[in-house]
Amino acid sequence: MRYWLLLLVAAAAVLLASMGMVQQQPQPFVLRDYLSASCELTTLTKPAPQQQQTERLSILLGSSLGADKMLEILCRSELLAQQFAGIDIIWRYKSFLSAQHIIEQQYDVMWGRDYALHGLVPDLEQYYGVLASTAPFKVYWLSKGRPVALTPEYLADKKIGVLAGGISQTFYLQPITSLQHAGLDAKTLAFREYNTLPALYQAFESGEVDIIPTPLWLLSSYGVHYDYALLLEPAMPGANWYIKSGLLSSTKVACELYQAVAAVPFVSTEKIMLAGDLRCD
Repeated sequence: MRYWLLLLVAAAAVLLASMGMVQQQPQPFVLRDYLSASCELTTLTKPAPQQQQTERLSILLGSSLGADKMLEILCRSELLAQQFAGIDIIWRYKSFLSAQHIIEQQYDVMWGRDYALHGLVPDLEQYYGVLASTAPFKVYWLSKGRPVALTPEYLADKKIGVLAGGISQTFYLQPITSLQHAGLDAKTLAFREYNTLPALYQAFESGEVDIIPTPLWLLSSYGVHYDYALLLEPAMPGANWYIKSGLLSSTKVACELYQAVAAVPFVSTEKIMLAGDLRCD
């Protein structure tokens, strides 16, 4: 009996120990904010505690495209590590940005169109300067199955995918203008609006919409396939990269940021131009 009692005690001890081990295992990591990416910056030569940076560099994008590449480049920068504790890149809908964001200079770098930002804050130059400009590009109507025809007959049973908010020049304003120039009444057509570019492209891929406006150079990054393309706009004005006025005066930092901007997958150094008098080697 004593032998079995000792065996039972030993078994209970093993069970309790195993339960303790299970409880000590780390909980699964939950990614709470899937609209941002960040890194911490460290210098090769450790500064004294009183000299360590606490300010973070913040970048606002219109989509996640290129964010990983930008972060990879910027997080290796020894120059930025001397001035910032870390880097935060966020991407939001185009309608997210407000006048308050600009006036308070909540972001160090922003991607956007001149008309949209000046519409929020007419004296934009007091807060931000242009770091670089993207060259004009072509925009097309895409379709599957049948070629696009801007006629009432063709569009009678077609669903047109656009971005929501009514402020995107590429994915809303210019397409509406294209239809009007073709003599069509936009109010009689079937539009479906999507908050994000991936959602718009997914709707086209799944057949939820029949035609969409887009530049072709974006498609490979999102895995979009199409059968036919009709030129919508031969020279869509490019957007700008804006930088906080205080950083623009720091040539080395501005050039470091430009190198990351120029490396974004859909922007090559041939398509992006430094603004003003800024010169980077």
